[in-house]
Amino acid sequence: MNRILPPIFAAAFLLTLAGSISHVAWFFGALEADRATPLGLLIALGLDSVIGAVTLAQVEYRRRGEAIPRSMIVLLVGLVAVSAAANYLHADAYNSISGQDWRRVATNLLGALPLPFSQLLYVEVAVAAHRPAAQASVAAPVAIALPLASPRKPVLTIAPAGKIGKATFADVETSPISLARVALPAALPLAAGLTVAEYAATVGKNYNAAYKQLAKMVANGKASKSGDRYIIG
Repeated sequence: MNRILPPIFAAAFLLTLAGSISHVAWFFGALEADRATPLGLLIALGLDSVIGAVTLAQVEYRRRGEAIPRSMIVLLVGLVAVSAAANYLHADAYNSISGQDWRRVATNLLGALPLPFSQLLYVEVAVAAHRPAAQASVAAPVAIALPLASPRKPVLTIAPAGKIGKATFADVETSPISLARVALPAALPLAAGLTVAEYAATVGKNYNAAYKQLAKMVANGKASKSGDRYIIG
């Protein structure tokens, strides 16, 4: 399924993006004195092309576990909002429901929302499909104790093998160090570090939560980053 879903959602996103071009062109063409000018179409092509390119860049950033630049997020949200607004106004201009009741607004929204929804779904599916590939190369795990929060310098210690289960936490009220019992791959040297996907599989968290936790550990000096890998300790 991980090989099938991304192309399907990518095709849905691209088709929705292509379908909005005529509506965006209609919107910008209406701002011109000469409605026959091709400027509206050129603007629409440029706008939707940038949306597609920034979306692909967003997927790559998240696959590598890197923070997406704020300027890129602002650009993407702004362009998608413009395209969605153009689709809404186009739907409103040709809506057969008279008046301004909730039915007219609802049908206008049906014309405006497919693009932002298809963009969000494609990004999530594309990123999620990339995670198992990183996890599949991980060898059989051994149990270790991984410090999650400590006022002291964190230390990685080996725990008895065969005692791997759900993550359990030490009593933070009585212990100065809070530990989680996790599994790390036996064949993966700790010095080599872990990718975000490997760390997420190790501690049983989703990708975004694992990324935020690693970023906090780096900020607190409990981990360091080398390329796309995080070295803990």
